[in-house]
Amino acid sequence: MIRNFILLAIGLALSFNLSGQQKSILPFGSRIQCQANKGRTALKSTAVFKQKMDSLVWQDYDTISGWKINDTERYTYDSKGRLIQAFIYSSYTPDGEFFWFKDTVSYHANGKPSLEARFARKLENEPWRLESKAVTFYDALGNDTLSLHYGLDSLNQEQLRSKQLKTFDSGGNPLTLSVYQWSDNTSIWLPSSKSETTYDSLGKQIQVVNYSWKTELSNWIAQDKTINTYDSKSNLTEDLIYTWSSVSRTWIPNTRNTHTYNAFGYESLWQCFTYNLSTQTWMDDFNLEMDFDEFGNLWHSLELYSKDSAGEW
Repeated sequence: MIRNFILLAIGLALSFNLSGQQKSILPFGSRIQCQANKGRTALKSTAVFKQKMDSLVWQDYDTISGWKINDTERYTYDSKGRLIQAFIYSSYTPDGEFFWFKDTVSYHANGKPSLEARFARKLENEPWRLESKAVTFYDALGNDTLSLHYGLDSLNQEQLRSKQLKTFDSGGNPLTLSVYQWSDNTSIWLPSSKSETTYDSLGKQIQVVNYSWKTELSNWIAQDKTINTYDSKSNLTEDLIYTWSSVSRTWIPNTRNTHTYNAFGYESLWQCFTYNLSTQTWMDDFNLEMDFDEFGNLWHSLELYSKDSAGEW
């Protein structure tokens, strides 16, 4: 869970879902950045050399056999430094088997991804099999207003699965995201979910409300909402997540995240709490401690999970 957070913090992530597992791809793996305040005074007489991540190896520790490789990743970039291929050798399957994955990306004239595809195979020498594909369309302002998602049918043939529609404000901030599922039986698009986002006068995201479609009611039903709080430097300091109760018809607290930053404006501590309905109090869930230098390089991170019976993290 925390590992995925760190990966996503590196930059815009390309994500696919296979057998219920999500894997993130790193388009710009030069360094991990959690800097919220971009307006600080630039450092003087400093040279920063950014490099692309060529490979990544994840290892899990076993008390009997020690460290063992669980996942390896390799990345290829074009002449503009954009990710065009990622190879993954992973054991993230329900049966524990290893899989080869290949993710490919092509770009629109505006420099944004236009086609993202995932391929898979069980053996290194067997043909690649398409698993999923996403095609993205942009308006004249470069906003990704429509994306189509494809999968495989029972005959392993490419089939349209879902689409996403977005609307934006004049500043390019996403206002709504609507997801529709394609019905093979009726050959029509069926509503699935949507989200609505609001911003303050400075363009900071202050609230996101998510809905799901209830066919029997022919209406959208609220699911959850997130309320964000910022400090004077526009750093996100807290996000509160609520779930909607259809019984009491009220918003019930669910999760609370707090964020602390170092002197350079990079996040140094992320604390998560879950709400206990019985005691109506916030309970410790986990902490993520991060150590960044002034250039945004992550030197150390430590994950601490909720206290055990001895009261220790």
